[in-house]
Amino acid sequence: GKEKTVLLSTHIMQEVEAICTRAIIIKLGEIVADSPVATLKQAANSEIYHIHLSRNISEALFAKIPGVEKVQTLSPGKYKITANKDAYAGKALTALAAAENAQIEEFRREERKLEDVFKSLTK
Repeated sequence: GKEKTVLLSTHIMQEVEAICTRAIIIKLGEIVADSPVATLKQAANSEIYHIHLSRNISEALFAKIPGVEKVQTLSPGKYKITANKDAYAGKALTALAAAENAQIEEFRREERKLEDVFKSLTK
């Protein structure tokens, strides 16, 4: 690997994540990204949070948080929230839960997949 370069052409981003250190994404014959895979995954403009609370909170309350772009109720007390990456919404989400007297049972930020980045760059 240190002395050789292997080129792989694929649309299967799971393969790229598993075996490549660098990726070049091409759209209509033009290079739209050329970076290490880890850097590409961090380049997404939004973050996705999964939050599981002890009770329901209105989607409208989540939507009032600056930077929140989309709120999806997955099941009672479980939400998937998409926020602008620059908004750092995680702290505001936990503050809202505390203000609404809802205990946080799970809170995690979804790791971005290269597939998501690929789709956003090649729309």
